[in-house]
Amino acid sequence: MADWIREETPHTPVVEGDEGYPTGDLCIVDAEMVTEHWEWLQSKKECSHRVFFPILFVHSGESQRITDSVWNVVDEAISTPIRLPVFERRLKNLLQRRMLSENLHRELAVTKDKYRAVFDASNDAIVVIDPERDTIDDSNRQASELLGYSRAELAALSPRNRLFSSDSDSFDRFVDSVLGTGEGWTDELIVTKRSGDTIVAEVSASVLEMDDDSGRTRLVASIRDITERQQQQRELEHQRDQLDELHRINRTLRKTTQVVARASSRHELEREVCEQLARSDRYEFAWIGTVDEATKDIVPRQTAGPAGEYLESVTIRADDSPTGRGPAGTAVRECSVSIVQEIQSDPQFEPWRDRAATFGVHAVAGVPIHYDGEVYGVLAIYANLPNAFDRVEQAVLADLGVTIGHAINALQAHTEVKLFEEAVEQAGHAIYIANGNGIIEYVNSAFEESTGYTRDEVIGRHHSLLRVGEDEQAFPPDLWETIWAGETWQDETTGRRKDGRRQHVDQTVAPISGTGSSEEYFVAVRIDITDQRRRRQQLQTLHRIFRHNIRNELNVIQGYLDIIDEVTPPETAESPMSKIRASTEELLQISTQARRIERTFVGEDDGNTVNKRSFAEILIRQCSSARMQFGEATVEMTVPEVGNAMVDAEFETALEEILTNALRHNDSETPRAVCEVTVEETTHDVTQAVVSVRDNGPGIPEHERRVLSEGEETPLLHGSGLGLWLVNWIIKEIGGEIRIDDIDPRSTIVTLRLPLYRP
Repeated sequence: MADWIREETPHTPVVEGDEGYPTGDLCIVDAEMVTEHWEWLQSKKECSHRVFFPILFVHSGESQRITDSVWNVVDEAISTPIRLPVFERRLKNLLQRRMLSENLHRELAVTKDKYRAVFDASNDAIVVIDPERDTIDDSNRQASELLGYSRAELAALSPRNRLFSSDSDSFDRFVDSVLGTGEGWTDELIVTKRSGDTIVAEVSASVLEMDDDSGRTRLVASIRDITERQQQQRELEHQRDQLDELHRINRTLRKTTQVVARASSRHELEREVCEQLARSDRYEFAWIGTVDEATKDIVPRQTAGPAGEYLESVTIRADDSPTGRGPAGTAVRECSVSIVQEIQSDPQFEPWRDRAATFGVHAVAGVPIHYDGEVYGVLAIYANLPNAFDRVEQAVLADLGVTIGHAINALQAHTEVKLFEEAVEQAGHAIYIANGNGIIEYVNSAFEESTGYTRDEVIGRHHSLLRVGEDEQAFPPDLWETIWAGETWQDETTGRRKDGRRQHVDQTVAPISGTGSSEEYFVAVRIDITDQRRRRQQLQTLHRIFRHNIRNELNVIQGYLDIIDEVTPPETAESPMSKIRASTEELLQISTQARRIERTFVGEDDGNTVNKRSFAEILIRQCSSARMQFGEATVEMTVPEVGNAMVDAEFETALEEILTNALRHNDSETPRAVCEVTVEETTHDVTQAVVSVRDNGPGIPEHERRVLSEGEETPLLHGSGLGLWLVNWIIKEIGGEIRIDDIDPRSTIVTLRLPLYRP
């Protein structure tokens, strides 16, 4: 057989005894050799899991029985005599298997090297655990760096009782899950390092099948420190929770802001804000209130949810009393958001704690409603969770308070503008507004009626179109100097209507401030005084004729009457000459009254100051003057103590006229006038003087009393007619009243009521 192999095959045979035990690629034995070399053959087969070592058993014939023990060490059998083709095929097959085994062994070695390289180069700590023995069979460099143990120390410790001692139950469940499913498994476990510090680790493990003879299953596990990642995850979750909370707050704020923007009145705005907040999941109810400045109580204006029921039995104030130190009162007092995060433990909420708890309230926020330095009220929000108002929410609520305050301010401004527009439109005088360049931007309806121009015809044009003359393109220079100095300019000007007619105007021009615009504006109020000026000119003309021409002629007539008296016998009361003299004296008296009216309303009043005089001195002076003027008359006066009380100076003219009228036309044998004065307080804290003058004359004719009905024309038969006009004008002008009464059989009382002033 050896010769044939040597001669017919490329192999080299080694026969027992030549060089000891063979070290080749295949061994051929017979029954005797199996028995003799059993231990060697068995050792070769035990390591056959690494490289296949084929053993061919040659026996004497088919009748020879091969025991099971022999088959445990041999791979093939061939009987003698050997047939070479069969023998050749057997050799070829066994050697082919040997070659394949060697190739696999080499590949396995390469794979093991790669595995070890990957094993050691991995960024994760990797350990091979024997769960049955609770040991670590292998570990990589990263495991030592992460856990703080050397490889030898890891191999000597118990994974369950050392590495996972802080979470051993979880480790047991983890191992059971891997072994039970036979698949990879990942979980988060607490790992204790050699230093005693613990880390949160992501542990991934799978079953590792071993081809050793132990029959035990190993787990290959990677350990990744995710402590920082978990912290980041927690922070991310916290941020996500905060973001969700912020979104919730923003949704509530957005809806509330939309409500604020849509509201057409403060009442609607406050109601919608409260209802919108009460619909939020976290808020139980809300209300808005304002401070009663007299009592310092916070009075609810609008409520939503059960707020109305809650407020029925509580008192909330804005002062520093125990019921004013809660969130609502503090928010108003300090003009900042005030929070009670837990009503059960916060002492400042003690007065309302039990009542609020019955409504499920845990936290309360007081939000001042303010804008531009003015506080409009407070918004109170009641939450059903403790610590419900974090810093972000408090900032949002502070902005909400300013937003509501701004909206209230805007609504009030809008209302004021509407009122102003309505007032200007309904004003009886022409009004227009122009910018600093004199371009008209607004006119009211009275302007259209007064000037004849429509809005469309004047808006956008220069206001000089209202002036007279082609060269007068602007108002006088002093107008601009006055209004740009922040003062009001007033004067009479002349202009033209659209139809060309001349128009006299009493015009007042004032700057407009506080518009919020950098552009300057002014407002002009035009009062058409064309008719008044025409009547005044007519009256002045008539007055000159009356004062100069008629009076001069009357003086001439009276002079001639004096000459006639000297050359004729004394006349009787009924003679024509007596009537002429009486009529002349009457006309002269009327002229005198007219001159007094002129002096009172034109000559002495400069229109800039209000002249006040002592009330007592006027009474004493005029009564004394009446006694001196009418020596045969009796003048009595009853005056209480009035101290330093003052009256308008024009009162003296009125009193003089009343006393003169009472005595001049008195036909009694002994004319008498009694002046009585009382002082009384009115319901409006105004001191009034009541002056009554009673005479014993024939009284004042009814048709002359009608002068007290302003606007009614009455015939003036003697000077008392003009005198009553004068008295009526004066008393009404200084804020008083006049009344005339008859007392039978012959007496008239004129009663004056007028205000008194204290210096």
